[in-house]
Amino acid sequence: INHAITASVLRNAYISNASKKDPEVYKVNLSSERVRMALSILEGIQQGQSMGALLGYQFEKTILFRKQ
Repeated sequence: INHAITASVLRNAYISNASKKDPEVYKVNLSSERVRMALSILEGIQQGQSMGALLGYQFEKTILFRKQ
């Protein structure tokens, strides 16, 4: 029930606030890549790593990936 309520609130905000200038103002990106990244950060926190260290690792990983 809670997920359905949240989904309906987000969809209503998306539909109500869309305009021709900014049609995707409240768009939520739940692609599998983003979900995997979020899960890896949560796992790292559960293992005692700091948020700063985890985000720094993701930043470095992204920079190195783009250079290749």
